[in-house]
Amino acid sequence: MLARVARRSNSSDSRAPSAAVFDFETVALGTTTPFSSTADGVTASFSSAPGVGAFRVDNASAYSFVTLQGRTLIEFATNGNALTVAVGQSLGSVSMNFATNTSSALTLVAYQGSNAVGSSVVTGSVPAGGAFYEGVVGFSGASFDRIVLSSSALFAVDNMDVTPLSTAAVPAPWPPCPSR
Repeated sequence: MLARVARRSNSSDSRAPSAAVFDFETVALGTTTPFSSTADGVTASFSSAPGVGAFRVDNASAYSFVTLQGRTLIEFATNGNALTVAVGQSLGSVSMNFATNTSSALTLVAYQGSNAVGSSVVTGSVPAGGAFYEGVVGFSGASFDRIVLSSSALFAVDNMDVTPLSTAAVPAPWPPCPSR
């Protein structure tokens, strides 16, 4: 059972950024979109359309989720709203737990600026002891700075794991040039 997406790190390369995990534990219960949250130095803005305030931070335990635990971001209004997550830097990957109230798929579209650079469509399954369709959706393979999640079902997300692209430092020339 996947309860949390694990933090990733690369200790062999000090320039590689570590992942930031948005698990909503530090966001006040009842907070609705739009809002911003910071995890491990990465700030993300969460918004919804067409319904402003269509998603809120709530206790996952109130919904009998299996893989979403603690606080989660859940669509509580009517279905058909899209959740946009914008980050002020380029990302290399994203993955998260999700749940839907029907067998409808969850679609993730990744954007760099205004250009769509890729997508992922996943249908969850009802885990043992669960009441909702749950799964993991993610994207990698192209640089992106925004994702849009949508489904014809009501959905919730948790443990959003993002990995920023490193900004490679320009190495000093080696061997050093002798000064004259």
